Amino acid sequence: MASTAQSPIKVYEHTKAKVRHAASVKGITQAELLKIAVDEYVANHRENFAELLSEAKEALLGGTSVAVAYALELDDEEMAEIAGPAAPR
Repeated sequence: MASTAQSPIKVYEHTKAKVRHAASVKGITQAELLKIAVDEYVANHRENFAELLSEAKEALLGGTSVAVAYALELDDEEMAEIAGPAAPR
């Protein structure tokens, strides 16, 4: 397997224990287990990632107000409260 970088990630203590135990049972390193888990997660959620990227693209193409609303996760009503009723969306 490829070499690992020493870049710690923050995880909940109970998650760290699960990673440690699962890696031990499988006979692999914690880094290998995390790589497998992340690869599986991304593969299993590819459609959702594509949808989110499409929404982000549409927001960015819609102009500054739309991009700001998207980034802040504001709906039309919330955007109007902040920017006024004439805020383009």
